[in-house]
Amino acid sequence: MDGKILRSDYHVILEEYMTGHPNMDSNLCTILSRGVYNGTLCKQGGILISGINPSYDGKTEEELPCNRLAECTGKYWKPYVEIANSFSEDMVGYLDVFPLRCTKEADLLKTVPVDLKVRLIQKFMKVVEEYIRPNLIIYTNKSTRYLWGTDELHPWMGYKLLPIKTGERLSVKGNLYRIIGRQDSAACIYPEDIHNKCNLVGCYLFITNFYQYAKKEAKLTADDVKALWNVYALSNVG
Repeated sequence: MDGKILRSDYHVILEEYMTGHPNMDSNLCTILSRGVYNGTLCKQGGILISGINPSYDGKTEEELPCNRLAECTGKYWKPYVEIANSFSEDMVGYLDVFPLRCTKEADLLKTVPVDLKVRLIQKFMKVVEEYIRPNLIIYTNKSTRYLWGTDELHPWMGYKLLPIKTGERLSVKGNLYRIIGRQDSAACIYPEDIHNKCNLVGCYLFITNFYQYAKKEAKLTADDVKALWNVYALSNVG
């Protein structure tokens, strides 16, 4: 899927929501008025780096990259570009769960209503499952790991996760899971048209901390990602 097409799809979701909610909270209006950032996609079967949402730096949408991760510039992107450059072209992509631009994660989670979160997560799931189908997902926000299904009482995306034991080097940096299906729960929010099949079965999910705020020993490096790919995810390729 082309990044510009995805951006347009997100705009449709926001426009439909704003039309149906003419008396929105002013804080929500401010966030939505900034537009979206949907990241840089990767080729099917590769590595997807994901976070909770993009920060807001005052730039317009047109100034934000939407092609290749290796082309992104700035302090935030440096560790992810290093990872991307360690693999073949377009092997590594980046896509946040929510495309809404808000620097403080807590403000976003508090301000954005549940029904809008659901619409955005459903779009995220469709893109990941239908177009990217990665063999490895690196999620860089431990505090919201529940979105993937780690809390069965509040499953959100509702993936059925099998914990995988790793060596000491990786275990201090995060938790590794293998997606083995979907949870059988009415509380899951996946889109109805992908209900009967999970295209991420076999995909590995590594949940770690946001790079900039992690302690030195907990920062995920390009070599760590290579290890995750070569030791685990590569077994699911082919």
